[in-house]
Amino acid sequence: VQLANSAGEGVSVVGVDSQLTCKDAESQKILEQYLTSKLLEGGGSEGKLTVVAENTLTTVFEKGALDIENTLVVTRKEAEVRGLLHKLLTACKSACSNLFAKSSESVSLKQFLAWIEKIVKEKPTLVWKGLIECGYNFQLERVVCEPDGIDVENWSLAMDAALVRHVDQICSRLTTAPNQLKPDEIVINQTEMAKEELQVLQGRSRQEISTRFCFLQQLNNCVESALLPLVDFRVVNTYPYSLSWLLAQSRDVFFYHTKMLFFNHVLNSSCHRSPDQAPPEVTLDPLEVVGSEASNVPSLQFCQAARQLAGVPSSQLRVKLAAGGDPTFAFNVRYTGEEVHGTSGSFRHFLSQVAKELQSSKLPILINCPSSAAGRNKGKTILRPGPMTYGEEKLLQFFGQLLGVALRADMPFPLDILPCFWKSLLGLPLDSDDLKEADILTYKFLNSLEEVKSEIEFNELSSSSSETFDDSTTAQLQFVYPNASGGGDEVELCVD
Repeated sequence: VQLANSAGEGVSVVGVDSQLTCKDAESQKILEQYLTSKLLEGGGSEGKLTVVAENTLTTVFEKGALDIENTLVVTRKEAEVRGLLHKLLTACKSACSNLFAKSSESVSLKQFLAWIEKIVKEKPTLVWKGLIECGYNFQLERVVCEPDGIDVENWSLAMDAALVRHVDQICSRLTTAPNQLKPDEIVINQTEMAKEELQVLQGRSRQEISTRFCFLQQLNNCVESALLPLVDFRVVNTYPYSLSWLLAQSRDVFFYHTKMLFFNHVLNSSCHRSPDQAPPEVTLDPLEVVGSEASNVPSLQFCQAARQLAGVPSSQLRVKLAAGGDPTFAFNVRYTGEEVHGTSGSFRHFLSQVAKELQSSKLPILINCPSSAAGRNKGKTILRPGPMTYGEEKLLQFFGQLLGVALRADMPFPLDILPCFWKSLLGLPLDSDDLKEADILTYKFLNSLEEVKSEIEFNELSSSSSETFDDSTTAQLQFVYPNASGGGDEVELCVD
C-alpha cells in the first residue's frame, strides 16, 4: 500500500491484513501514523478531531442515541444493540470501560467524541476497524448498499458475469479473496469501462455496482459454505434442471476464489493413496534423448515416463494437493547420474521438459493451430484431429493423466493450448469464436458463405476459393482438409 508520511514523502506499507496489522514493526508504525492523520488535525498527539471525522462520528453516535429532552445521550445497554454505534464500540471494546463506568450511566455526544479522540491518539487501528465495520472507507465515505439502490429488472446475468470477472482481477492484483473486499473498493474507471468485457456495465452508477457486488459476495459465501459440499455434480449431464445442472449453468456468477476452494476440496477428498504408501518412481535418462535422432519418439522423456507408469492405475496417482517444502507428488522423478535432494526440483524440470516435447512436432498429440499460418495465435496448439493408432491412444491417455498430476502438484504445466480444448474438457459448447481462434481462414470463408444470397454470388465465391473447374467453368467447392498427420494428402470433411 502506498501512503504518505508526515513529510509528504511516498512510503510503502506491506502486508496489511483485514485487522489493520502489518508484518513488520516499521510498516505498522507508518500505518498508524497515516490512520491518525486521517482523524486528527496535524496528525500529532496534540491534535483535535477533524471536522470530517467529527461529523462522521456524530452520525454514528446519533444512530445509537435516544433524544431525551432534546439531549443526545446513550447508555451502554442501548449502545450494545443500536446499529453503527454497536459496531464501533465492539471494535473498541477493550477501551469501553473508560467510557461507561456503569452500565446505566449515560454518555453525551461531547463525552463520546472526547473518548474517541483519546483512543485515536493511543490506538488508531481500534477506531478504524469500527469505522470500517460501519461501512466507511479511509476517506470517511460510507457506501450504503440498499435493496432499492439497483434496478433489478434491467440488471442482466451478463452484467453479473462482467462484474465477477472485474472482481477476480482486483483480487488477483491485491492477492486477496472477494470476501475481504469492501463495496467501496469496487471502482471501475472510464478506461476500464471502455473495455469490451465491461461495456455492459456502462451507464451503471457506482452505487448500483457496489450494491450488486454485495449481493454477489453474499451469494458466493452462502453457496461456498452451505450448498457446494452437498451437491453431487456427477449427474450434471444426466438430469437437466437439477441443482448441479443449475449451478453449472450459473458458473459465471461465482468468483474464481469460490470455484478454486471447491475444486481443491474435491482434489483432497478424492485422494486414494495413503501417506505411508510409497509413490511410484520414474527413472529417466536425459542422455537417451540427446543421443537419439529427432524422429526417435520412444526416447522422449514423455514416452519413457509413459512406459514406466503404464501398469500404475490412475487411482494411485491421486494424492492430496502438494504443500510444504518437500511435498508428496503422484510419482517421484529420478534422473540417472544426478543426485538431487528432495523431489520438487526434478519433478518441476520433468514437467517443463515434457511440455516442450508435447508442443514440438515429435509427439503425435498436439499440432499448431491452423490460424498460426495466417499470423494469428502463433505458437498455440490444439489436439491433433484424425484417427489414432492404439499406441497414440495410450499416449493421449497419459497426457490426460499428466494434466491431473500437474493440478495436484500445484505446479505450472506450461502448455499453450487454445481455450477450445479446455472448454471441451468441461463439456461446454463450442461457438464461432472458437473456430475463429483455431482456424481463422475457415471462419472467414464460412462467414462469406452465410452472406451468399444468390447463385451468382455462390459461384463467385466458389471461383475465388477453388482451383477446380468443370467444363462450364463453374467452380466446384472441395470440402477437404489437409491431413494433420503430416502425410501431405487431403481428408474429406464428411465422407458421406
